[in-house]
Formats: sequence, C-alpha cells, structure tokens
Amino acid sequence: MLNKFSMLQPKRPQNRLWGWLILSILLVGPTIACSVGKQGAASSNRVIWISRTLPTLTPTAVAVAQAIIPSEAPDSPVNAPASAQTLGGQPTPILRPTNTPIKVAAPAQPAGRLAPSPADLASNAPPTPTPDSSPVEALDPTPPPPVPTPNPESAAPASPEINVAPNGSEWVFMGVQISYQDEEGVIIDGDIINNTDAPQDIVKLTGTIYDSQGQGVADVDNDAAAYWPLETVPPGGQVPFEMTIYQIQDIANFDLDVVAQPSRETPRQDFELADLDPSIDEGNYCVTGKLWNRGDPLLDYLLVLVILYNDQDKVVNFGTYQGNSPEEVQNDDALNFEVCTDSYNQQIARHELRAIGL
Repeated sequence: MLNKFSMLQPKRPQNRLWGWLILSILLVGPTIACSVGKQGAASSNRVIWISRTLPTLTPTAVAVAQAIIPSEAPDSPVNAPASAQTLGGQPTPILRPTNTPIKVAAPAQPAGRLAPSPADLASNAPPTPTPDSSPVEALDPTPPPPVPTPNPESAAPASPEINVAPNGSEWVFMGVQISYQDEEGVIIDGDIINNTDAPQDIVKLTGTIYDSQGQGVADVDNDAAAYWPLETVPPGGQVPFEMTIYQIQDIANFDLDVVAQPSRETPRQDFELADLDPSIDEGNYCVTGKLWNRGDPLLDYLLVLVILYNDQDKVVNFGTYQGNSPEEVQNDDALNFEVCTDSYNQQIARHELRAIGL
C-alpha cells in the first residue's frame, strides 16, 4: 500500500522530494494504518460458514433421545475482535451456532442385560380384540339335569318293609331287618307278636324272599333255617326270631307268616328283675342282673331274653339265658344271670329284657 501511495505523488525536485516524503510518511502513515485496520475489520466481519457432517450414530436397543438446539440465535451476538489474527496467512474463522439438530446416543446397555425394543414389545403383546358390533343372542342358562328318584320297587332298601301275611292271620312281624350279611348268605332278625286271645305254639315260619327285580328267590320252608327261642307264646306276648338264608345276596323284600296252633299251656311273665347292668365287651353286648319269682314254683323252664335294637327300632340280635334249676328260684332266692349276644358291630340304641317261665 505504501508503494502504491508513493507512486501517486507528483515528482518534485530531488531535495524537496525527500523532505516532503518524510513529512508525508509522518502525516499519512497513521491514516494509512487506520484505513488498513478498517479494511481488516471490514474483512473480518465476513461470516465464514463451515458445514461439517457429523458421523451417523446407530441407535441402540433403547429409545433414541434427540437434543435440539434452539433455532433462534442468542440475544448477544459474538463480537468480532478488533483485529483479525491470521495463521499461515489465512484469517481465523469465527464459528456460529447452527440450528442443525444433533442426535445424542443413549448409553449402551451393560452386557447380558438387553432391553427389548418397542417393536419387540409390540410384537409380543397380545392382540387387542376388536369389538363386534353385531348383536349377540342371550342364551338362557341350562338347568341342571334332574336327580333320578330311586324306584322303591327296584332299589333294595336297607331295612325291607314287612308285608302283612296274606292269609289274614293275627301274627304280626315287627322290627324285621337284614342284620348281617356275608358271602355265605344273610341273617334276618325280628319280633313276632301273638295278637290272638289264646296261647299259641309256633310250628314254623313260612313265606317268600324277593330280590330287587321283584322275583321270588327263596322259599322260607325249603331254603331258610329259622329259629325262635320260645315255642309257646302267651296272648299279647312277643318272641324274637332269626332266619338264615344261604347262597343269596340280593334280597329286597319278603312276605312272612306263622304257622301255629293253640297251646294247652300258658307261660308266665310276672317275674321281678333288678340290679341290671349292661356292658359291651369285644363286640358282645351283655346284661347282668337278678330275677325273683314271687309266684308259684316253676316246673319246666325259666328263660331270660335280651333283645338289641338300633335307632330305627329294628332288631339287631338277641341272646338267651336259661336257668338250670328253675324250681329253686322261689320267693327270696334270686337268680343271678348274665345274658350276652353279638352286636354285629352295630350301634345299639336300646335293649329289652324279657323273662318267661313255665
């Protein structure tokens, strides 16, 4: 610039030229320096835009967060320096923030703990059912199936009911049931009551045994073994009986009757019983006590009976005790007795003692 400026000056004499030249340098030098500074400042105001492409970052398995720099420039712009410093003859660039968004990578998951991506979660989620807008017919609840009612003619009752003897006799059967049953057959127990006006001698028991189909399967006269401990039954008196039927398991009902004839003898039942003590020992039901005869002396027999009943007043079993010398039981001479029978492992609700002599 100085050389250019000197070339513009007019030529003058040599001596005066050097004087004016020195004076011009002293006067014009600062001005040129200022102009050069202004020109440098003006040139420094030029904004140099540098476009730099950042490396593409691959997102990890987690959601990517973006940090966006505000698009508006800050209120206080960056002031350019008074004089630009150069490096290697090139002016130093001044960088300004741009509004290009920069993607910030999330920290990587530690080894062995991979978080599922949203796409994986969406693929594993159960499908959302689409509501059906078509009307659906309401169905009435299905009622439970009816419980079948057992037919009394085909079902075998636990305690078969006793039919009245068809011949219209005055013998009544009470408390009859199947008290015991095994592979050999069944045992039927019950009571026989004499409703006639006279003593009767029992000759035999008759009747028919029926199965659950209503078919006769046994005849009492030919297929059963019946036992009753007392042959002569006084009027209004009752005696237990036991009937064993072999090789038959299906028994649902039976018709029973008594074949009897009038007796010339009338057994006595007016004995005094006291000090009675019932007990159960290994399935045997026993009763101990004392018996007094306050009437005429006995000439034939003295029998003590114990009859066991369940809670339905059915006969479970019965036992007997017979004195060896009934004539010795007189007035204050009491008979000490113990009568026992098998309870068949059934629950005994009550027992009944009967004493009969002749």
